[in-house]
Amino acid sequence: MFDSEDDIMQVLIETCKAKALENALIPSFDAVYKSFCRRYSIKFHTPLYLVYKMDPETVIQTIFDDQYEGYDVIEKIEEILEQIYTLESPDYNKQKEEDISDFIKAAEMREIARIKKNKVVEESRKVINIEEKPKQGSVDFSALNNKNES
Repeated sequence: MFDSEDDIMQVLIETCKAKALENALIPSFDAVYKSFCRRYSIKFHTPLYLVYKMDPETVIQTIFDDQYEGYDVIEKIEEILEQIYTLESPDYNKQKEEDISDFIKAAEMREIARIKKNKVVEESRKVINIEEKPKQGSVDFSALNNKNES
């Protein structure tokens, strides 16, 4: 099947790449846990094979503790609350999206009403012949000069 050791190595590399890509796209619990283990191994200079033998909760908790160390709670309060709300209610994100959608629809309706109102104002100006004030230029006093001369 394989002509040489190079062929075997090439197939092994391609298989591992495909598996890594699959883990990135559709991470299984095993892939996520191994990622935590690699991070733990690098961060705490512990051989990976020893990290795999450790209690999973200890590995994961240590990584999260390290991640949040020095975390500015006041600055990140909105992110933290979002995480808490999501953990408390599985429907939180769906409800939040619905609320945002409702807000956008209401804003669009207000904008449409405002545009219609402006059109009515413009049309009424045309009916009663109100001229717009000039945006630039000077005032024409020639009519006053004509009255003064007579």
